[in-house]
Amino acid sequence: MVLGTADICDRYADLIQVADPGLHNFGGIKRISAPIETLKIYRDNTRFWEFLSEPGQERILVVDAGGDLSAVMGDKMATIAAESGWKGMLINGYVRDTEVLAQLPLAVWALGAYPMKKAFQARAQSSVSLDFHSVHWTPGDQLYADADGILLASSALPGFDPF
Repeated sequence: MVLGTADICDRYADLIQVADPGLHNFGGIKRISAPIETLKIYRDNTRFWEFLSEPGQERILVVDAGGDLSAVMGDKMATIAAESGWKGMLINGYVRDTEVLAQLPLAVWALGAYPMKKAFQARAQSSVSLDFHSVHWTPGDQLYADADGILLASSALPGFDPF
């Protein structure tokens, strides 16, 4: 039996963090569980491109783009991510090319869709702890997500197979 995020909340409330509502899934995968890697960017998706070209090792990349109103990922980047073995992206920011994203074997959570990207500045930090949507995102933590919400645990929870 595959259990969802609501079941995880019921059984492991003291071991998880629950992300505030507001992130929407634009990808072709709607349920997911995997360890995370993190990236903090500021109007710069150069390092984001580089990360997506590296072996994803079935992880989810959590990107803090500061919620800036510009698209930080589109169809080309998402395609590279899927080809490189990433399971998904969770972005505190916006994406574009959503019709293509919905066809890819990738989970893509973001604040929303926005068609314009901005000129980028070269500032990024990888493998750092991030804080947004009431969650402290730490590299290596386990993310669980489905239509009911997004959860984070410090490790894989006992008795749960990945979604």
